[in-house]
Amino acid sequence: MDIPFPRQMGSKNNHALILQQHLHDQMMSQSEFCDVTLVVENVEIKAHWCVLVSCPYFQSLYDSGLAERFSGTVKLHIGKPSSVRSALEFLYLGNVEISYENVQDLLEVADYFQITELKRACQDYLYSVNINTDNCVRICLMCSLYDLDLYTRAFDFLRGNLPEVMQKEDILSLTHDSVMSLLSDPSLCYVSQEDFFHFIVRWVQSEQEVRLVYFEELFSALNLLNIPKKFLEEVIEKHKFVNSSRNCKDMVLNVKSKYSAGLIAEDPATRDVIIMAGGCGHGLYFNNLFHLFPFSESISVSTVYGFIVNEGRWIELAPLPEQMRKPVITYDPRGYLYVHNTSHSHYDSIFIIFKYSIEVKTWTSFRLQVPDSISNVSIQNIISCNSDLFAIISGSMPSPTKAPPVEEYYTVLIEVKEDAESVIKCNLFPGDISHAQVTSVGMNNRHVCVLAWKHGGKSKKSHGPKFIMYDTVCGKRTDHSKGAFWDTFLIPVGNELLACRMGKHSAKKYSFAEKRWKLVKTQMITHLPEDPNRLDISYHSDGANFYVFGGRDASTKKLLDSAFRFNYETKKWSKLENMPQALMQSATCHVKMPTDHVRCHISCPHCVYHTRKSQAVYNVECPYDEGDDDTDCDYSYDDDDDYASDHWEDYFDYYDPYQDWY
Repeated sequence: MDIPFPRQMGSKNNHALILQQHLHDQMMSQSEFCDVTLVVENVEIKAHWCVLVSCPYFQSLYDSGLAERFSGTVKLHIGKPSSVRSALEFLYLGNVEISYENVQDLLEVADYFQITELKRACQDYLYSVNINTDNCVRICLMCSLYDLDLYTRAFDFLRGNLPEVMQKEDILSLTHDSVMSLLSDPSLCYVSQEDFFHFIVRWVQSEQEVRLVYFEELFSALNLLNIPKKFLEEVIEKHKFVNSSRNCKDMVLNVKSKYSAGLIAEDPATRDVIIMAGGCGHGLYFNNLFHLFPFSESISVSTVYGFIVNEGRWIELAPLPEQMRKPVITYDPRGYLYVHNTSHSHYDSIFIIFKYSIEVKTWTSFRLQVPDSISNVSIQNIISCNSDLFAIISGSMPSPTKAPPVEEYYTVLIEVKEDAESVIKCNLFPGDISHAQVTSVGMNNRHVCVLAWKHGGKSKKSHGPKFIMYDTVCGKRTDHSKGAFWDTFLIPVGNELLACRMGKHSAKKYSFAEKRWKLVKTQMITHLPEDPNRLDISYHSDGANFYVFGGRDASTKKLLDSAFRFNYETKKWSKLENMPQALMQSATCHVKMPTDHVRCHISCPHCVYHTRKSQAVYNVECPYDEGDDDTDCDYSYDDDDDYASDHWEDYFDYYDPYQDWY
């Protein structure tokens, strides 16, 4: 007879669950088999030492040999009876019912008793809570007090919705250090200093006897220079907390004296901003990998950045409707940006001009309708002058001097009409801009100036530069090519145009007063202090300063994010705050932006939840549409795909504030 080998029989898991439940039932019924009594607020709770020692606190208490071990009674001075009972339930059964109402009490007990798994269960529950303006402060305080990983997410939400959160009562429970950290956070400049003042007054008043001593320090953290003069005089100067502090009164008087001396403007309505649009960067989803490869520089982006000249900092604007490798951009002083993607300059004479209204934050578009007499069109630039939009284009058209007519290439200036066919204003020079070097600029909001080199037909190139100026006021074309000079940059300096390059010891200026070119035997712009041989830079001249942004290293091909300003008078470079993103070939222009539109910091936490894209309206036409109703070209905003621009891609790579915890 075969006898089987011995083996384990029965159900180990079922037996463990039965034993676990049996011990729990004894604890709940306060059975005499329980060998220790916990006393919380005069409430007795019986338990088993063999279960309690599974957590470090009770294990240490048991091993210490104190009187509690032998008396069988442990007096607790932490937690509520209900939360202690729930913690014991977790020790016995491994689970507990957690709600928003009891989670903080459970965290207090779990942290004190060092029940790691219960603390983790509380954190997991908080991850499932939808963070909003009503609960973010409480969640932040819990996470900070008990060192939970959720703190960063909750605090980011608080910072991103601070104006609304500051109206809630529970924010008054923040500590002095927390309030000070909010006031000194440069990324929170989207919150007005007036709102911050009202907040610190409320915070102090909530516990005035204790907190009044902090008012002077908190008040000193405010930037009074960014507070309108009327609010400063009518609200701040008259407040009792300010009047009770000599230092606070002196700070107010100091700012008022600057207003009186004209050193600061009284609530300026606009700010001078240099816009940088599009260009080439590391691109969408490629930030963390493709920068290792040389072709990463060819990935176009949709970002639109602004450099606030007087404040020396960057902001982000509503992204372009599409990614643009080599855009051209111009500004109409009436408050419009016009952008064209030169990568789309060869689509059977169909060209889309994107138009952005700065005031209402709306992107629209229209078709540039080239005159029928021109074919094979290329666009070199668009320029706004005298409230009209002009474009420098080239194309084939009948020669006016040959009979019978022969198709030849010409570069012409056209006036762009939004709702009609564009009008040819003048011929600039013979030849195709794709075979010539051409640069153009608007001057004094009146003149369109075009400088060309290597122009002319394919068989015959001109050996001298061509400089044509079109007066948009009187509609007159004038040729000032005599003495003209071609170089890398054609930039305004004061009331003159300068043709030069960095580091060269000679240049030429065109004087509008004398209407001629003059030789300059001096180094107008010195070499850059860093990466002087960089290529594909973006640059801008405002007449007093020359700005250089980004580019790529000539030897390593690495994209650069540094920015510099050269002052024509002092002949010195100064380094600016680094660009938010390494870019090259971005389009630039100088605009006047409403003050309210430039308040956000480039790393503004508010823009994570209310992105620049979601704040703008996109009502534009797809450049590939060509009348096909089935073409997929939807620029509308979608909550499920709310990437502000390529600027935020690194942020969304590791944290998506919209995704569910699960």
